[in-house]
Formats: sequence, structure tokens, C-alpha cells
Amino acid sequence: MKLSPAVAVMVLTVFMTGSTFADDPCLTATELDEPHRSTAHVVSGGFSCDNTLVPGWYRFTAYTGGKMAEECQDTGHCGTRTPVWLNGNHPDIGDGITDMKACVSYGLATMCCVTEIPIQVKKCPGGFYVYNLKETYGCPSGYCVGSEAPCGPGEAYNFYHQQCGDMTPTLTDKPVLHNPIIDEHYKVVYKCEIMYGTPGDNAEFEVAFLFDGELYPDVPNATVTNTGNSLHAYLNAWHLGEYRNPTNNAIVWESKMGKEITCAVRANWEGKAEKTDWISSDPKWAGIKIDAHHLINLPQADESFYELTYYSTVPFTCWGYSEMDETCTIEFPFWLGEDVGVSKSCSLTIRAKEWSDVTQRAVGETIEMRAIKDQGKTNPTKTMSITLGTPTNLLAFPHPQSSHFVPHLFNGYTPEARIQVRVEDAREGRCTSTGDPHITTFDRGPRAENIAHGDFVLYASTARMFEVQSRHWHCGSVTCNCGVAVREDNDIVIIDMCQSEYGFAHPTVSFKTADGETPLSHAVTVDRDTNGKKYKVNMPSGAYVVADARSTYMQITVHAPRVDFQHTKGLCGYWDDDPSNDLRMRDGSLSPPHTWRDWHHEYSEEWRVRGTSLFDAECFTPTNAQVPDVEYCECIDGNNLECDFNKLVMKNTVSNINEEITHGGNDDTLRRASRNNLCARRRKRDVSDIRNDPELYTDDLNELDNYEFDPQISFVPVVNDWPTPNFGITEDGARGICQEAVMNLTLATTCRDVFGIDIFSKVASCMADIQVTEDISYALSAADEIEEECSELAYQNTALYETNEDGVAVPPAIITSQLCPRQCSQKGECVNGTCQCMEGFTSADCSMQVGRAPQALFLPAKGLCDIRHRPCMKATFIADGLVDSENLTCRVSIHGGTRQVQSDTTGQTEGRMLSSGEVRCHLPRSPVALGTPAEREGAVTHGMMLSVSNDGQRFSQELLFTVYDSVCQECFDGGVCIWKPNTCIIRGHCFADGEADPNNWCQQCLPQFSNHTWTERPVNRAPRFNSPSTISKVAGENLTLTIGAVDPEGRQVIFSKDPSSPGHNGVQLQPNGDLSWYGHDSTPFNMLITITDECGASSQQTFQFQIMGCPCQHQGSCIPDVTRPRGQGFYTCECPGYTGQYCETEINECESSPCTNGTCIDLLNGYNCTCDAGSTGPNCDISIDDLCALGACFPGVSCINLGGGEVRCGRCPSGYFGNGYICQDIDECADAQAYGCNHICQNVPGSYRCTCQPGFILVEPDCIDLDECLFGTSECSHICTNTNGSYTCHCPQGLVLGPNGKNCLDVDECASSPCKNGGQCHNGDNQYTCTCPRGWIGPTCEEDIDECVLTNHGCEYQCANTPGGYECTCPEGYVVEADGKSCEATTSVQGEVLSTSQESTDCRKSGCPDKDAQECVEVNGIFVCQCVAGYYLAEGGTLCKESTVYTGEITIATFNGHEAVFTDDGLGTQGSQEFIEMATLLEEAINVILDTNSHHDKFKGCKVKSFRHGSVIVDFEVYVVENADLSASDLRDAILNSLTNNTLSGENGVIVVIPSSLQVSQQATAATDQLWYNNPLYLSLLCVGCAVVATVLIVGTVCLLTSPNRRRKMVVSDSMVDMDMVDMNGKAEGIDGPAAEDDKC
Repeated sequence: MKLSPAVAVMVLTVFMTGSTFADDPCLTATELDEPHRSTAHVVSGGFSCDNTLVPGWYRFTAYTGGKMAEECQDTGHCGTRTPVWLNGNHPDIGDGITDMKACVSYGLATMCCVTEIPIQVKKCPGGFYVYNLKETYGCPSGYCVGSEAPCGPGEAYNFYHQQCGDMTPTLTDKPVLHNPIIDEHYKVVYKCEIMYGTPGDNAEFEVAFLFDGELYPDVPNATVTNTGNSLHAYLNAWHLGEYRNPTNNAIVWESKMGKEITCAVRANWEGKAEKTDWISSDPKWAGIKIDAHHLINLPQADESFYELTYYSTVPFTCWGYSEMDETCTIEFPFWLGEDVGVSKSCSLTIRAKEWSDVTQRAVGETIEMRAIKDQGKTNPTKTMSITLGTPTNLLAFPHPQSSHFVPHLFNGYTPEARIQVRVEDAREGRCTSTGDPHITTFDRGPRAENIAHGDFVLYASTARMFEVQSRHWHCGSVTCNCGVAVREDNDIVIIDMCQSEYGFAHPTVSFKTADGETPLSHAVTVDRDTNGKKYKVNMPSGAYVVADARSTYMQITVHAPRVDFQHTKGLCGYWDDDPSNDLRMRDGSLSPPHTWRDWHHEYSEEWRVRGTSLFDAECFTPTNAQVPDVEYCECIDGNNLECDFNKLVMKNTVSNINEEITHGGNDDTLRRASRNNLCARRRKRDVSDIRNDPELYTDDLNELDNYEFDPQISFVPVVNDWPTPNFGITEDGARGICQEAVMNLTLATTCRDVFGIDIFSKVASCMADIQVTEDISYALSAADEIEEECSELAYQNTALYETNEDGVAVPPAIITSQLCPRQCSQKGECVNGTCQCMEGFTSADCSMQVGRAPQALFLPAKGLCDIRHRPCMKATFIADGLVDSENLTCRVSIHGGTRQVQSDTTGQTEGRMLSSGEVRCHLPRSPVALGTPAEREGAVTHGMMLSVSNDGQRFSQELLFTVYDSVCQECFDGGVCIWKPNTCIIRGHCFADGEADPNNWCQQCLPQFSNHTWTERPVNRAPRFNSPSTISKVAGENLTLTIGAVDPEGRQVIFSKDPSSPGHNGVQLQPNGDLSWYGHDSTPFNMLITITDECGASSQQTFQFQIMGCPCQHQGSCIPDVTRPRGQGFYTCECPGYTGQYCETEINECESSPCTNGTCIDLLNGYNCTCDAGSTGPNCDISIDDLCALGACFPGVSCINLGGGEVRCGRCPSGYFGNGYICQDIDECADAQAYGCNHICQNVPGSYRCTCQPGFILVEPDCIDLDECLFGTSECSHICTNTNGSYTCHCPQGLVLGPNGKNCLDVDECASSPCKNGGQCHNGDNQYTCTCPRGWIGPTCEEDIDECVLTNHGCEYQCANTPGGYECTCPEGYVVEADGKSCEATTSVQGEVLSTSQESTDCRKSGCPDKDAQECVEVNGIFVCQCVAGYYLAEGGTLCKESTVYTGEITIATFNGHEAVFTDDGLGTQGSQEFIEMATLLEEAINVILDTNSHHDKFKGCKVKSFRHGSVIVDFEVYVVENADLSASDLRDAILNSLTNNTLSGENGVIVVIPSSLQVSQQATAATDQLWYNNPLYLSLLCVGCAVVATVLIVGTVCLLTSPNRRRKMVVSDSMVDMDMVDMNGKAEGIDGPAAEDDKC
């Protein structure tokens, strides 16, 4: 069929005019593919007949031709006897439907048109014809169509090859089932690729997916048409998971996981029934695989973990959204049986996000497995299978690409593990160190005797880092154990009573880690008995140590795991099951044999600890071995039993050591050794305040470990002779005592009979202990050893286990019922494992008297607690006679006093027993270092009286617990504390020299100035800019950058711009330095920017803003260079169609030769192809004869180029109708019920979808509510509530629902302006915070800070608090000067002048009556007489009397913030500017101090006399009235008590002095007989001189009278302002002015 341009237009027209589509027979005609109708098909029998043809429109599509014969046909042609042919020529396409006649031929010649049949004919777009036919009149008779010869038997016509060929297509290979993927719709699919060699022919393929070779009805076969594209079909993996109807839980289809998936293909020619045989792909297995051998061997002796790995071979989703599948997980429960510890949980866990397209696996979390160490149980080798369960809670979910629920892939799937685990039993080693001490080695060889003093290696492993050390102290004339330390890898546990008093010893337990900071490994546990005397340390390797503490000694039992077999050293010997070689020295040689009295000197010294022992180590070298910090579980019957960190070690519960000492929590009873904490502090020297580090700042420390232990290497033990020297105990007597103690043991004979224990094996060591200590209590120790050995055997020998009422195997009751702690101390009877105490006794071992209060001993660290080292909210109370019970109580009494701030209170708290002699008490928070001075009054020390009680009623004696701040306090035993020098105490808070005010960094503790108030920071350097001063951008750019600045002290700075600077439009500056410039200024402009620190120091810099041209050519865009700083002109060019740094070179897109059969024309940012003849397409890569490539057929329809401009189109796709050239969607929803839609039918291209109203989902046959909240399809940002067919959104408190009803918006708590007094509000999530301005504090800035409490801020007189600030005030008659600190007098005349009844007169004219005691000065424009320095006004204001003079000196540190410097021509010269300024300021300040003192009426001023070296020392005089009854110390105290921040301030500045340098003394007065005027020489010369004096006086008088304007003029310093002044002349004449300079005397 040839497509002319006109036909193509018509085809397009039909596509565009769909209104007549259903009435057009070209589209609706029935297709008939019947090659036998060809005129070339001649038969002599088996004729076909059309007498049953249904009337209607037909289109003939056979390869023999589709056009009716226009000529008469002879009989036998067209496969029938009487052929029917068209009488006339076919109509043209423009003729439309044409009525014509068809003739029935009975033969050639005259029989060609015997009968006529009326028909209709139409030529269709595409060149084919359709015929409206009716049945023929007789039979056999049929319509003749086409003229090509049909294919022969066994052949089929191939339109692609245009010839007859095989009946079916030939597949080139078996299909390929590809690995599963998650496609673009987030569905898991398998792709089956069909291997066929000829693209685009009319082959058709049927694809089936099989599971273990079986077909399932829920997975229908797919049909694939060869359209020239890749040939494949997809399996939706939804079908792998079991699907149950959500409404009734009925199975819709079953799980196919755990099966092999294959795809099978068979082929046929399109429209042909003949098909090939099925050909299957290689399989893909879908499910969970465990990557392990079928047998896993787990020896108990092995320390390593077996890592069990597993994976899914299929990717999976949970919700159908990638973002939601971040948390998508599947878990398969599994179980093994007992004796195997499994990490984390009893499940296989796989996360969806772990899928890898490379490995085709989603690997699960590795499970670590190890045989549980059973502490010596004798179990046979066990073999068990790994069994997996079905995952739970895998919900079906509404996938976005599905109209119904889809199942999870792993629903209903139970994986098969087919793996067995074998646990091999391992025997442990046992070593004991008892008595004084006698050591029974692992192999029970020769007993080792070590009675030396010090620290010893009891047992160490040579295969790993494990060691046990024992510490020996004096026991009589020999030694015994007083402590044991156990290390495994990076953990040490110590049980120590060596710090106690002999005879009253109690154990204390602590731990250490390598760095002093890392927590103790969770797998390390410590247990104790109910009395706190017997302890067991359990290590992750299965090793454990038992320590039994007595009042004078400790029994130690060590258990070694099998991993250390043939790898031990130390006093416990070499463990190899050979007793003869136990006592090995360090070099491997054997120790020489010894008897008891001779003991093992060499062997003991050989294993003395060399270097620092585990007891004394602060930090120690870590190992690389890390104990897994995970929980382990026993997985039995598919349930998770209790999982914990020490599940890998099975504990022996028969020994009654079952009270776990906790660690790793908030109230630990297993505490870190304080030495270990000191090590961590040294490592963290950079931590400025450990109170901010919870690992360092903790009360959970054992302070009792910090004692000095003397190993006494030179100690020589003495072994007594029989009988003993003090008590005369004989050898036989000792033997009898020991044997009697053993026989009194209730289970002695039982242990002998059941386990074959030699119950008298400990008698020899018992006798030896009594021999050297003369202490018969050691006999009880021998009995305890027998009891412990018996209990261990009862636990270990599982062959003797009994089954209890719960069906659990337990040790034999004949043993366990007789095991009681310490044989009930011989004060009770053991009944079923519990002591029944005699009347008057209590506790678990009946050792305590009823009603007896504990006996207080001491508090650790002398009862002192430094708040800088720990919170001091827990205290350890050491006492005797403690009972662990629910009534164990601590009492805290707080008494008022000099060091206590709180009022008298008493309270009780629960006590926690740490050991037999230790109780932990919780304490209230003390006021020491609580808050800041601005917030509250504090305390530098605080005392509490502590006592303890067993019953909450009878309390022990009280002990003083003192909390103090070591910054300013040094405390001693008894709670006596003294103030440290060079520190400050400000409102009860301690501060070090130079430490800043926590509420105001601008103030410091500077003790040299004041040790009880803050001092303004004397040195505060201004911040500086570190950004270039030029800021550039290109036109139109929105520039954002951060201006750089640094403060020398590292404090925050605030940025601000000068509002008077021009050109601020478009420039915004944030206080943090963020600058944005959105303006379009074309001319540069400047902006002054200021940076200010919190203390007010500032710097300024002028920034120039300028617009730069974009250098990019050819309309390229300037893009900021992200690797360079913004605002500095660094840009890169974005060049569409060009390249080069500045877009200077055009890109030639034709260089890649994109035009296949044509000429390429380069365009700007593109190209164009001019095609050669015969080619078309954008790249000239399509032949004009390839009509299929040009889209002649409907998309998805097979297309074959027949040549000559003709194509053959296949059938329309399913869901469409048409002729293959034109196909139109069938609207199935026009008759929804016919397609089974009971609710809503939704038509989709080529198909339809039965669905429900929004908010519902179809679960046939019903529409059920879709819980959008459950399946995550809601759009609620926070809280979702499902409703019928919809949902509603809600918000948590503090948020409100936004306008869209879905998103929650933060409530702006700042909208109500909650911050008071100018505080800045910061809105947060359901909260707000206030940043308070200086002067205010509190959550809403509601509390005014009294700034004057801490410092007077340099006020000359007084500091007065104001709301949010302060102000300086002055006394009456004074006002505050412009500096806001100094005071200035407001009286018209500053000071009193001499007065008489006469009228005031200018003293320049009349002079002053007493020229020695008076001077003429100007006061408010009037010249009056005033008393000179050293004189004061008396006698009613008419006489200047000489003052009593005190001399003083003081050292000056700074003047106006600068260091005071002495120079000869400066302060060393009177009258110099420096001298006058400094002297005036000092005199002014001292006068203010004196005038405001309680003795102010006695002071008459001061005067600076000189300055001198010594930094700068000032000499001054202070004048007081006669008989003032003041001492020099009174005057000194008056000055010192008035100093504020060690400053003297005046109008012209501030002077900082050193208070301790102030010295004041009364000026010495000469004795009467030593006065110069009583000297005889003076009396003899008096007469001679009278004449001379008289002459001088006369001349002087004349001179004075003749020069009235010449008066002596004196500069009145500010220091004399307050001295008494009066006009002694009493005249008020005019004033001529001051005396001339040359008139001064």
C-alpha cells in the first residue's frame, strides 16, 4: 500500500475528526484473513462457501491480496465452485461508499454473471478497500479476493520477508530472566527478555512465569508483539508475597518466595494459531539465603565470634515510596536452643535500603554467635538447628500504581535455613589463694606458700591481655590477702580492703578503664552476696574471680577459661594438667621445693608485681581488643529471652552471689576509681571546666582507692613454733579446732558422699593459719572453702541435675538447700538455703544484733567535697554493722552557721549498700557554686551532718560532710576552711584572679583592686575587620556575603552601619555581619560600618560599593565562583553555545557529524540537517521508504514495510479498535457492568480500572475506607486522624494548623511580646527564649540586676541601682559631672572664708591679717583670705589655727587606665602639668573620702607634697583639728574602707591604687626643750637681731603701702576647696585683679 501525501493528510484528518470514527466502515469492518479466496487458488474439491456469511462490512487482510476480483473467474477458482467477483471497477477514495454488483460465475464464456448480489464498496485511507457483503445464495459459492498464490502445506506467509516460509517464528536462544529491579514506578519487577533475531516482523510471543516449574492463576501469561523494539515481558513481584483479602483475611494468592522463578516463551505469527514449543530461561531463586556452611562449630574455648551473614535475593519496598522506604525493614524470627549467645536479638533483620544492584543482594545485619561460657558446667557436645519463622506485621499496602492493596513480598514466607550449630564443651581451671595465703594451683600440684608483703601476679594469660593480682598486708607475723585486681583487655575491677583498719576491714569495689573516661564494658559484671562481703567478678571471656572478705583477710578463688589452657603464668602455676611443673618461674624453670615453715621465698618474689600494679595504676596502655558493646540473647522456641550484655557468660547461681553491682547507669553502685578519674582529667587538660563534662564531673567515684600502699619488700615473716607464743595453742589443739569446724558444716558429709570431696583437705592449711596468726576464726575459713568447692561442683555436674516443678533442670536440692552464707555465723540454722537466725540476730548470715545502730567510722577524703571536682550530691558513709535492707536509710542535717546558708533542716533519703561497710547517701544540692552572683547569694562552704540507720529509726553517730569551692577555699580535716589569697568572694561565689563575671564578661575578679566586688576589665582591645574594604557585584545580582571581623579576646562582635552614610538603598546589614545588596546603583558609594564588642570597644571601616561589568561575551552570564569569596569580583561565565573563559569561542555542534545522510549547518547553540535525497528525520537517519519508522501504523502496532510505499499494520492493541493504521480507545466504562465494575469505572487508554470514591479502596466486591494515616498517604505534617473516606490533620501543642489544613505552623510565641524590659524574643519550637539587655535577667527579663551590689562602677560617691542599670549619686550640695561618675559642688562659694562683722574687702588691697596662716584667693570672683594648708578655721571663723598633720604615702598603679610612670621632669617636678593634674585629682578624691566619713568634722583637708619612684609613690599630708582624738590607723582605715575597686576618682579621671601600700603616721612634734626658740644661742642673738628685723619690717611696710596691687597670689588646688575660708578684712571694696607675677613673694 502506497501512502501518497493526500492519503497521509486524510489519515491525519481521520485522527483529528473523531466524531464519525465509530460510523466509518474503514475502522469497523471485520477483518478476514483467508488466503484461499485468491484467484490463484484452484481446487477440485473441498470447496468453501459464504452462504453463512453474516451481512456486514469486511476487510480482507490475507497476504494473497485484499481487493476483490474485477474479472470473471472460472469454476474451482477462489477455493469454491462458483466464484463471486466484482462487476465493475473499484471506486476512488473520493467516491465514498459506492453501491455495486457482484456476479456469481458458473464458468467462463456465457456463464460469468448468472446471478448478481448487491454489495457496497469503499476505498479507505491507506489504499485498502472494505466491502459491505451479504451471504451467497447457494453453496458452494464464495467471494474472490486477491490474486497471489497461497502458501503450500506446512508453510505460512511472512509479510516481513514477503514470501512463504515456516509455520512459526524461530527463537534464536532461550529467554533471559534478568535480575529483579525497582522500576521507575517503584515496583519490584523481573524482566524476561525474548531472544529473537528479526526485529519488526509480525512474530508474536506468549510469555509465562513459572515458580518451581508451576503456573499460578494470579500470574497471567503475557503477549508480546514484535514491533521492532526490544522484546520483553515483566513479572510484578507483588505476586511473590502472600495476599490476603483485607476484609476477611482470605488468601487471594499464596506466597511464591523460596522458589525458583523462570520465564517460558513460545512464538507464533501474528493472527496464526500455530505456536512453537515452550522454551524456558535459567532460573532465579527468590528468598532469604544464609551465607554459611551447613555445619557451624562453636567451641566454648573459642574467644572469637562466628559471624552469620544472610541476604535477600529480591529488593523490596514497604510503601511504594522511596522516601518512606528509608525505614522499611523485614525481620524473621529464628531460634537455636540454649548454650548459644546471639548478638542483639533473635531475628534476621534486613533493610530495604541495603539493596545493591551490583551484588544483587540486600545484606542483613550481621549476627555474631558464640558458645555461652557456662563457668565449668560439664555438658556433652550439643548440636542444634537454626530454625526461621515467618515475618510478622508485614501489611498489605495501597501502592500508588495500583487501585487495590498489594502484598509485601515476604508475606507468608518462612525461609528454610538447613544449618546446624554444634557447641563443644570446655573445662575450666581453678586456683585458690586462702589464709595467709596458701595457693592451690590450677593443676592442684604442690601448694605454694606466699607470706610476703606487697602486690603479686596471681594469674596472667600469655595468650591475651588478662591478669589477676593480689595484694598482701600484715596478718599477725605473716601476711594475707587484702585485695584482688582483675584486668581483661581495657577493663580493671578491684576489690580492695587494704585501706581499712585491720580487724574492722570492709571491701570496696571500683573499676578502671584504660583512658580513665571510657565506661566499663557492659559485658563485665560484678555480683555480691546480700551481706556485701563476698564478690564475684565476671569477665567476657568466661574468666571469673571470687573474693570473700573477712575482717582481717580475704579468700580469693580464680577460674580460668579454656582459652588459657597452656597459657598461664603467676602464683597459680602453669595450667597444662601436669601437676609436676606448676611452680614455674618467669623464665620457665621450676621453683625449688619448700616446706610450710620454709615457704616459697624465691617463687613469691619471682611473681611480685614489677612496675605499677593494677591497684595503683591511674591510666594503663590499652589493647586493640574491643569487647562488643552489644546485647546477646539466647534464642529458644522463637522467642527473645532476656537479652543483656553479659549473656555470653552463664552465671553460677548456686553460690548465692547474685546481687548485681550496677554500672553504666545514673545511680551506679560500681564506681570508677578516683585515681582513674584523675588520669582522665590530665588527659583532658583542655577542658576549661570539668563541670561541663559528665564523664569527669561525677559523684560515682571510689575515693577510698586513693591511698598510699607500702609494699614493705624488706618485711620478714615469722612462722611460730608449736605451741604458739601468745596463746599456747598446740598442734593437736589446732588440728582439732579445724576438724571440728569442718564437721560442723551442715553439708560436709553430703559433699563427701555425693562428690567425693576430701573434707579434711583444708585442715593442714587451717592449722598453718592458726599457727602464725593465733586466730582460730581461720577454722571457719576452711569450712567455707569446702562449702564453696561443693557448691561449684553442684553447679557444674549437670548429670546430677534435677527437674523442678517448672520443668527446668536445676542443681540437686540436697546440696542447694544446705548452702547458706557463712554458715549463718553459727547464730542460726540453714533451712532450704536461707538462714533462720536465733533470737536477737538478723541479716542474711545472722551476724548482726537486732536493734543495734550502725557504728559510724569515717567519711572518705576527710568528709571534704570540692564542688569543682564533683557535684557533691552523693556521699559514701563508712560504718560497721550495716544490714542491706529496704529500710537502710541516710539522714542529712543542715545546721545554720558561719559557713551554711540554708536554714536548719533535717531529711532522710534511701541508702544504697555498696559493701559490708559502705553506704551511699544522696544529698540535697548545696548552695556552693549554685548560680551566679547576679542571680543569687551563694556560699563558699556548706556543711551537712550525715548519719545512717538499718531500720530508719536508730541512727549512727553524725559525721560532718563539708562542701567547698576550692577556687577560693582551702579546707582541712574537721571542715575548717580558710580564704585563699589572690581570689575573690563575690556574693558568696568564688572566683580566681582574672576570672570574668559569668553574667558580664566586661567585669573581672581582680583581687589587687577588690576581692569582694567586680572590677571593670582594665584591658579590652577593640575588634578589627579582616575583610577587604571594597565590595563589588555585577548589575542585577543579588549579592549576599558575610563581612569578616575578629575580636582579639575571641568575643562576639556586633555589626552596625552609620545611618548618615549615603547610598544605603538596597544594602542590609545584620548584627552578625551578614550583608545583602539588592540595589542597582550604577555609581560607587561608601558606607561606614562599625563593629563593637560587648564591652563597648569598637572599630570602624569605610566600605566602597561598586558595580562591575560582566566580562562574559556573547550574552554569557556571570555566575559567582563558589570557590572564591563573594563580593570580590570573582565570577565564572555560563556560555550557551559558546566556550572559553569569557565565552569568546562559539561551539561548532557539527563537529560530531550528527547528520547521518545529509549536510550539517552549524547554528548558535544548535545545528540543522539538510537531508540527502531519500532520507528524512532530524538527523537524516530515516529512509523515506521506511514508512514504519515514520509512524505509518498506530503506536504499539506491528508494522512491516512492503516496499513501493506500502506498509502492513497489525492488529490494534488490546483495548483499542481500528485497522492498525488508526486505532481508537474502547471506552469500556460506557457499559461498566459488562466489565464487572460495581462502583466506579475509570477509563484509561487501552483499558479500564474499577475503583472507588477518593478515600476508599477497592477490595472486591466492596469499597472499604483507606486509612490514609496508617499507610502514609495523608499530607498531614504532624498528627493524622482517619475518617470514613478521608482524614483530618491536627497539630501538637505549640503549633497551629495552616491555611491548607495539612501543615502545622509554629505558633509565634513572640507575637505576645513576652520578653520584658527591652528583651529580644527568639521564637522556638513550642517555646521561646529571651535575650535580655544588660541590667536584666530572668526567663522573661523581668528581674532587675542590682549592678551596685558587685561594684560601684567608678562612682565617686555612691552607686545607685536603677531599673535595668545604675547611676552615680553625690552628697547634698554636689551634682554629678558630665562623666557620670564625678561629683561637683553646687554652692556659690566652695568652702568657708574668714569673716568679721565688717563688710567684706578685697584682700588684694588690704592684705590678710596673718600672712603665715592665711592667703588671699579668688572665690567666685571675690578675693578673700583663707587658711593656708596646715591651718584650719577656728574661734567662730575669725582665726586660723595650726592643724595636726598626718603624713601618708600610697602607690599608684594606673592613671585613667594607663600605667602610672614617674619621670623627673613630669611628676618629679612641682608645677609641671603632670604634677598639677595628678595632685589635683588625688587631693580632690581624698577630700571627698574624708568629708563623707563619720569623723568628717575633724578633717580639714589634704595636700600632695611630692611624687617619687617605686612605680609611682605619692607623699601627702592630711590635716585634722587639734585634740581630734584620732589615730593614724583610724585615718588609714577611713581611707581604705572608702575605696571602691581600689580606685580614687575625681572630675578629671580615675586613679587605681594599691591598698596594701597605704601608710599613715602622725607628723612628729619637737619636744619643748628642743624647740629652736628655747635655745640659748637664739636668746643671746635675739637682741642683736632686733634692730635688723625692725629695719626690715619698716622697709617692707613702706613697700607694701606703696604697692597696693602687689599681692601674693597662690594657685588654689581642688584639694583645698573644702577648707575654711573668710575675708579677715571684712571689707567689700572693688577688686583690681590678681597680683602681678613679679609681685609674688
